[in-house]
Amino acid sequence: MGLCSALGKGIIQPAQEVLTTEHRFSWQYMMSLCLESPTVSEGHETLWGKGLALCLAGNYGAAVSVLVPRGRA
Repeated sequence: MGLCSALGKGIIQPAQEVLTTEHRFSWQYMMSLCLESPTVSEGHETLWGKGLALCLAGNYGAAVSVLVPRGRA
């Protein structure tokens, strides 16, 4: 097991499970947080909200594909 895999299974997933068990974060709520965040660029709030909601739902692959910028060809 690699370091990243161990970190994900040992720290990130348990924390995510506690967070989502104790609280409910809808896509709309995550988008509203992004609207208020000075670190989210204007016009990207929907994209960030969707990516963060996917991450909190445990769908890390889809979250990464939404949140990580792609280079231009």
